[in-house]
Amino acid sequence: MMMIYHLYQYLLLIVLIFFKLIADGRVYRELRNQKLFGLFDFDNAFSYWNKLDGEVVEDNPMRGLAKKIGEDDIYAIMVPIPENPQIKKNK
Repeated sequence: MMMIYHLYQYLLLIVLIFFKLIADGRVYRELRNQKLFGLFDFDNAFSYWNKLDGEVVEDNPMRGLAKKIGEDDIYAIMVPIPENPQIKKNK
């Protein structure tokens, strides 16, 4: 159980780092205008995704919510929710 907790903390740290990186345009410029995306889940990471300023380019959670950040090719994408009756029941 302790190992799972540490893994969770590590993943949350990665999400926080990515959140800071895509909010800073310098990172994108240093990547020489390559496409950049971050993948978020619907646990704690949703609140970070939701705070990002950007144009929502996909608003269906079954396909994966997506935002385009700024004018560059930077995207924040939520993991799609599977079409599963048990998941729909718990929302």
